[in-house]
Amino acid sequence: MVQQDEQSLLRKKNTCSAAAIISICIYALSGPLIIQVNKTIIKDHGLHAPALVSSMGILFTALSTHLLALMRMITVKSLREDPKAAMIPILLVGMCTACSFLLGNKAYVYLEPGFLQMMKAATPALLMIALIVFRVERISCGVSLCCLFMVGGSVLAVLHSPRINATGVIIQVGSQGCEVFQNVLIQFFLQRLSFTALDAGYYIAPMSTLCCFILSWFLEAEILTKDGGQLLFSEVWWLCASGIVGVAVNYSSFFVIQFISSLMAKLVVVARSAGYVIVLIVACGEHWKPLELVGYAITLVAFAVYSHLKSSESKEKDKSGKVADAETAGEQPDDVAQDQPLMSTRA
Repeated sequence: MVQQDEQSLLRKKNTCSAAAIISICIYALSGPLIIQVNKTIIKDHGLHAPALVSSMGILFTALSTHLLALMRMITVKSLREDPKAAMIPILLVGMCTACSFLLGNKAYVYLEPGFLQMMKAATPALLMIALIVFRVERISCGVSLCCLFMVGGSVLAVLHSPRINATGVIIQVGSQGCEVFQNVLIQFFLQRLSFTALDAGYYIAPMSTLCCFILSWFLEAEILTKDGGQLLFSEVWWLCASGIVGVAVNYSSFFVIQFISSLMAKLVVVARSAGYVIVLIVACGEHWKPLELVGYAITLVAFAVYSHLKSSESKEKDKSGKVADAETAGEQPDDVAQDQPLMSTRA
């Protein structure tokens, strides 16, 4: 019986590990794709409504999850056990999503793109501090150092002497603060409250969609209703494409947070950007500076070490849990029992 439980636990662990790896890969690949699709809609086709365009992914995530639940193809955890504990993070995530987007776009008015990228590179470090302060996740010194090296490498890659505007800096800090708080709340919802990525799509996605739509209406109503909304209707298929890709982005990020952490999700974005730039330099001959190449190389190496440390910590945690379970059951784990002398069969 104990052996069957161990085999079942091992199969579950392998399934989760495979799902985590697949989620990271999908998240890394779908991110640049949705950026390109949204850029096409906003810049190339002239629909200057970034709040609406960016909310398509979360809208399609909400609609697809509710449709699957209605067809009984998925099971969603009920909020009846403790609705207050769950509703607070759901509501706050939606508000943080909208505020982060609003402030993030406003910062471009005051700050240069290069300096904004340098500030955004510090987001994983801020998230790591928030996770530690709010005790949502225990982070070891080795993992913390890798995270800081990734941030340092990214800052080094875009380092220059920018024109600093105090108002812009305050606005961007507010945007990053909302983004950090949003990620902490999602991780709390998925890990501490024991919800799943599907539950996040069912509960969090609709609230985030509502908040983004309210923001879009107040900021972009004139653009959306111009000429009877002809431009908006002409972009319906592109908006649907953005929504479909957005489903992959949102669900993969939810699964990464559920299985690993929100910090991993953020660092995947940083590593993906660094890898993309290096590919452009090597394969496409894009102009580069030595400092830029060194910075991105540091970022990728630090990410590789970070992934190795997280994997080692996960294995150590599983091993400790196995020993504890064996001791609780009054048995010795296999690796301990093999070191003990065999009991005599004589009376």
